[in-house]
Amino acid sequence: MKNILLSALLAATHLLASAQTTNNLNLSEYGSGASSYGIAYGAPGVLGIPIRFYPNEKTALQIGTYLSGTPVYTAFDELEVKTGFAFAGSATFFGAKSYKSHKEKIKRHGFTLKAGHQFGEFSTSYIAGGWAVETFKKRNKNRSFIFELGLGGYVPHWDNTDAFYQDPEFTPTLMLNFHWNWYGKKSRISETPAPISGVEQFRDTATQHPRITFRTGLNISKLWEIGGSDELRSDEKTWWAKSMPVALAYEMPGNTPGHAFTLELSRVSKGFRDKTETTNNGSTTKSRTDLQMRFLQIAGLKTLPLGPQERKLRFHAQGGVFIAYATVARWKSRSVFKDDDTKRWTRQITKIKFGSEFGQLNANRFDAGLMAGAGVSYPVGYGRITFDARFSFGAMNLEKTKSEDPELKLPSLHTRDLALMVGYSVPISR
Repeated sequence: MKNILLSALLAATHLLASAQTTNNLNLSEYGSGASSYGIAYGAPGVLGIPIRFYPNEKTALQIGTYLSGTPVYTAFDELEVKTGFAFAGSATFFGAKSYKSHKEKIKRHGFTLKAGHQFGEFSTSYIAGGWAVETFKKRNKNRSFIFELGLGGYVPHWDNTDAFYQDPEFTPTLMLNFHWNWYGKKSRISETPAPISGVEQFRDTATQHPRITFRTGLNISKLWEIGGSDELRSDEKTWWAKSMPVALAYEMPGNTPGHAFTLELSRVSKGFRDKTETTNNGSTTKSRTDLQMRFLQIAGLKTLPLGPQERKLRFHAQGGVFIAYATVARWKSRSVFKDDDTKRWTRQITKIKFGSEFGQLNANRFDAGLMAGAGVSYPVGYGRITFDARFSFGAMNLEKTKSEDPELKLPSLHTRDLALMVGYSVPISR
């Protein structure tokens, strides 16, 4: 009985000592440097030297150069990794630090967003996002380990001129990073609390200043048949086509916080993907054809706040109209022939002229319709990082061909798009 009481007393003493240690520990001293450097290993981006800057205690902005790898598939469905040098950046948003007394470690959790580009023959961009955790040992205030886990994808930009490789396309990937980090000696913490800077005041006064926003991301599109005679409707199944849009927006604030009107100019590809498979005498041919119409698009959007606008993390909804003009169109086709002995792969890109003659695309070059979505923004540096998801529907019929039979009517073709966009918004003076 005495042994049990003694063990309980020792345990209580240990807990009390741990609590006193936690109370006496100044967590703000851990990672208090204004910048840091490190070594990172993982994916996407294989091995690199990142440099971080800390505008405040909970935000980390990172740039770095990496030895990177791009996944490429051969015509025989074999995976090859093409290496090259990449430049990448990221933004990480952390929560409050906490002390784990039993491990004598300080941790903070957050989420991170990354983007990078690998240069060279197999030029490829990548985007990723997910969970991040930074860990300090109690005895090391200026050294940490960062673990990141999430999802991302590769967006290829290289043109395939070699039939040995398959047509490049968006490839999803796992984000898995290990980062050893050393903080600099220059501290971000001053002896007296610093007043709110002019940059912070200017950045957050959304109701007083217009804003310029640059956006990019992933757009998936598919043409939609509406109406028409059953005899002329297509029975073939089509698939979503992928592209990487770029946009520049000008936001005019309203009189109420969170309300605004936005004019956005973007370049976006719309179309569809068609897949076929035929079998003959033991051989198989698989074909895939993409129709890509590249549009120059202008959108007018009304922004409405969702929830309080005094917080740093602000949600919003958007809705409006767009008008677009097709500047170029092309067919991208790929076929794979396979039997017991051989496997051949062919690829072709054909630019198409708009018109009604044979071999031309008899389509309406103008499109217009409705757009709606929602998003979120968070202050980083001089401006705010934005994330938006939008759906748009084209109200104009792209089909210009007329039926030769007056009793039959061709179905109308309309665009459908889902865009996932990341951007950076900067306030400007009037």
